[in-house]
Amino acid sequence: MNNADHDALLDHRARIAHEQQKNDERRIAESAQQSSPLNTIEARIHLWERRHHLSLPTSHDHRLLDVIAAATALTLADVHEEQRRRAAAKVATLKDGQRKQGAPSGTPAVTQNN
Repeated sequence: MNNADHDALLDHRARIAHEQQKNDERRIAESAQQSSPLNTIEARIHLWERRHHLSLPTSHDHRLLDVIAAATALTLADVHEEQRRRAAAKVATLKDGQRKQGAPSGTPAVTQNN
């Protein structure tokens, strides 16, 4: 291996080590934000979802809820409240979509598949 190849290999290793350090720092910062009382319940759970590539379960008794509560420094009641908030927002969005399609409120919108 000549000097140029050796230097290129060292540069590559240094770049990898630098990227790893940046990733570690980002993970530490996200972990702190995920449990910070300065962030809203919604923001803390969203950070948890993004870090773990998972969505908040919709089931009220899902076993992940305790894990999410502990990781975000929230109570299980807080996590349940976020589930209710999201469910209500989803229902409101569906109702709004039905009104825009001309369906009466409370009536499911019917679409035709051709």
